[in-house]
Amino acid sequence: MASHELDLQGQRWNAKRSITTRRGAVMLLVVGAVGIALLASVGFMASGTPLYSYEKHALSQAQARMAAESAIDHVMMQASINHSWAAELDTDEWQGAVSIDGVSVDLRVELDTDDTGTIDLDNNSFEDQVGSLANPLFGPPMHGNVGGWTLSRQALASTGLTVPRVGIRASGSATDGSNQAYVTFVAALVGSGTVSKELSGSLEPNAGYALTVDVGASSLPILEDNAWIELYAGSTLVATTREAAVLLDLADLEDVLADADDLLETALCPAVLIRTLIGSSVSTCELRFQTDGSPPDGELRIELHAESLGLLSEVTFDNVRFSRTDLPYSVNAKAKHGKASHEILARYRKDWAGKTQIIDWVEP
Repeated sequence: MASHELDLQGQRWNAKRSITTRRGAVMLLVVGAVGIALLASVGFMASGTPLYSYEKHALSQAQARMAAESAIDHVMMQASINHSWAAELDTDEWQGAVSIDGVSVDLRVELDTDDTGTIDLDNNSFEDQVGSLANPLFGPPMHGNVGGWTLSRQALASTGLTVPRVGIRASGSATDGSNQAYVTFVAALVGSGTVSKELSGSLEPNAGYALTVDVGASSLPILEDNAWIELYAGSTLVATTREAAVLLDLADLEDVLADADDLLETALCPAVLIRTLIGSSVSTCELRFQTDGSPPDGELRIELHAESLGLLSEVTFDNVRFSRTDLPYSVNAKAKHGKASHEILARYRKDWAGKTQIIDWVEP
């Protein structure tokens, strides 16, 4: 019995030891599985962190690109609105920074040429000299010169009382400087006055130009046929506001250009007139035209005309400008968002009617 009890106890101890051993093995397996799971989770987190960073960078990159594109679109829109933008640049380059939806964009705008497009026009604002055609009662002169500008007039009766007054004077309504040219009709029901100037140089083939003048009037309204501007090359009338289609903000450009062709009668080139009111009785009139492959030779001449609007009526001219409109520009935009950045270099030009045309687009 004793040995049997001993054997039984031994069997119980062996069974207990076997169970304990199995429990230890299971515990080791569990600990191992937990360790492996822990390592896997750490590995997953480690591998997931770069994935998250990549997605965040890609989003920043997309935002930077969109901001750079928006900045260039903004510059091109402003250039289209401001028709004399190139001539108004202090230098041939502009630099600045803008913020678009929280994205910082560095901008650089520059002409692709050293020429701003402005054609030299001496005394363009009539500041050099004041004076007028004399008005004696009998035999008043019909032609003269003041400050490099030629003054002329016509009247049904050539007397000092009936001819238009034509000259240059100081005026508080001058738009550039202190002087302006004027044509005043005191008692001339039928008559006209002209202020003209010859320019050095000639027209380039297939080139866009703009002749811009600030035109004012007395209290009587200006009719399109009573005040107009023209450009000649020798004896050839190149462009005139009398045969120009008026370009409105909401006008379709193709229809306007078709109208310009339909209006053409005596002038060589179809033209577009852009009129902007800058005062109660003063408008900036911009005459745009495009030469063909063989523009006429001869001295260029600007003519500013006024016809009688009735008794005691008047037309004034100031700030005369003549410029190229189709010079190419470069716009460089560098956008930064977080650690991401995007750069775009765009080149464009404006056609003779002011429509912007992209000629190159590079994203380094």
